[in-house]
Amino acid sequence: MVISELEPDRTERRRYPRVDRKIRVDMHFDSHGYDIRGETHDISPVGTYCQVDRPIPEMTQLKIILELPADQVKCEGTVVRSVPGPNHSDLHHLAIFFHEISDEAKHKLAEFLGI
Repeated sequence: MVISELEPDRTERRRYPRVDRKIRVDMHFDSHGYDIRGETHDISPVGTYCQVDRPIPEMTQLKIILELPADQVKCEGTVVRSVPGPNHSDLHHLAIFFHEISDEAKHKLAEFLGI
């Protein structure tokens, strides 16, 4: 038996590649009534993996501002994964899907990311 037959299909299915880039991200969620600031670890025009200083439950809807060097990108996103940081630290890692982002905002982000 060939080992590769047992390995799952690892074909990249994302429409846009993720780019390792640290960008300040400001988030607001009405359901909890407060703002939170974080930093992206990687990002694409349709989502990000970022780090914040408190837990945010999965499926939470967020209003997001991505602070690019010369501009801002505003969008809305949904937390699709929320993972506590290592060793019980105050850090939490979020995967966020941008469910409301204009074509213009996607273009700005893609241009900034060089994709």
